[in-house]
Amino acid sequence: QIVAILGNVCVAIPLAAAIAFAITGISGKPFASPEESLYLLAAQSPVHGGALFYAAIAGVCLFISGLISGYFDNYAAYNRIAERILQLDWPKRLVGESRRRRFATYVGDNLGALAGNFLFGVLLGATTLFGLLLGLPIDIRHVAFSSAFVGIAYVGLDLFSHLGLFVAAVIGVALIGLVNLTVSFVLALNVALRSRRISDPQWRMLARSVVDHLLRQPTDFFLPPMAQKR
Repeated sequence: QIVAILGNVCVAIPLAAAIAFAITGISGKPFASPEESLYLLAAQSPVHGGALFYAAIAGVCLFISGLISGYFDNYAAYNRIAERILQLDWPKRLVGESRRRRFATYVGDNLGALAGNFLFGVLLGATTLFGLLLGLPIDIRHVAFSSAFVGIAYVGLDLFSHLGLFVAAVIGVALIGLVNLTVSFVLALNVALRSRRISDPQWRMLARSVVDHLLRQPTDFFLPPMAQKR
């Protein structure tokens, strides 16, 4: 998850800035006006508005999308979706046998991820729309979107003239990512513990073992495990 967050930030900011810069150069008009750029920065700042509260809402959506992904992964395995696709004749006539097999394998392995990502986007968009329709202060802040907004604002504003706002927005992006992960992880962990019927003493023992591992080998929480030597 940490690598995913870093990937979102490292890709979204320069990519959004490059797109905004290209559109500005082609059209001759700013992709985002100075006023819009200031709004984008302020919306990510942890001291202006409810950015962290909205990040928690996005974390709930992330948790729900994880449940959806798990459901469809189990659905694909239990109902043998890949095998069913291989029994269809029209895909073979349309794309050939080898492509049909690759498609069946891909769907069987990735149905959960495809459904989860699609419905995650629906949840994020519907949450904002729900707030607008009912006039409620409900919005979302996801680290990928927030990073992109900072990149767009970078093109629309002079960095050194608004350095304080940029610093606050970058800190906000980091906190938004942290809240996204924390909320979704805590909810998922709660479901996992309840499904295993973990008692309070067992939970405390598990928490102590995790803390001990963090103190002894902190890199395990930030870096992928090294391949075992044979």
